[in-house]
Amino acid sequence: MAVGGNNTYPSIESVLDLVRSQVLDDMAGATDTVGEGQIYVDNMAVSVTLSNFFNAELDELCKDLRTTNGPMLIRDNVILLGLTPVNSSQGLAAPNPATQVYVSTAGYFDGVSMNPEILLPLDFLQPIAIGERLNNSNGRFETVDEAVGGLPSAWQGHRFGKYEWREDRLCFMGALTTRDLRLRYFGTLVNLYEPGVDLSTTYIPIKGCKAALADKIVVRLSGRSSPERLADVKAAAAMSLFKLQNELVMQKQGLEYEPNAFGSEAGPRLGL
Repeated sequence: MAVGGNNTYPSIESVLDLVRSQVLDDMAGATDTVGEGQIYVDNMAVSVTLSNFFNAELDELCKDLRTTNGPMLIRDNVILLGLTPVNSSQGLAAPNPATQVYVSTAGYFDGVSMNPEILLPLDFLQPIAIGERLNNSNGRFETVDEAVGGLPSAWQGHRFGKYEWREDRLCFMGALTTRDLRLRYFGTLVNLYEPGVDLSTTYIPIKGCKAALADKIVVRLSGRSSPERLADVKAAAAMSLFKLQNELVMQKQGLEYEPNAFGSEAGPRLGL
């Protein structure tokens, strides 16, 4: 049993309550409930200030955490099945160096047509690692290397081999066989503070983020209404973020990172 309770993530309401206390707006409000505030209120029919600032700063916090490979933003072992062979004016599964294929949140483009049934997850932000195998096989997924300087002009083979991330698409030279993909990627968080959401039971899936997120929101509020406090609240926000990121860094320091032998084409093993 968890010490101190069962909720491991902060609720939206807990963050907003902390924000109101920091900006001296945690008195009783419209329903005479202490803490609901009179200026920065939850009710989006009255004011959207908190919802706008909350969603914007949650997005910013995620960007900050991605710089330290925040594990809460990593999605892994997401499988895409049945990426069909490269297609072009030369025909299906015929090598053609002038053709590339891609998969995006809109579907899979084989060089001629789009298949909307095969698509990247909507929360896909950027790839970390890609694997591939023959469709309908039970083989292990082989690494698809990131192409440095763009995809080469080459005859397609039985594997994708390389990928390039551009235009929010995973791009490949294509393959002569039908492939499956295994994705590891950084994901995004959708806007959590929306009309009708229960703020007290909607949780932010980032452990320990309450102070860091609240401090970021206070920076925005101070920039609008209390510029004289801006330097102090920015310093407080930076410290809260540092503490949150430092916990991730300290956890990673317990892992052993081993570089590959000299001359290996692959990069260092980073535990990603």
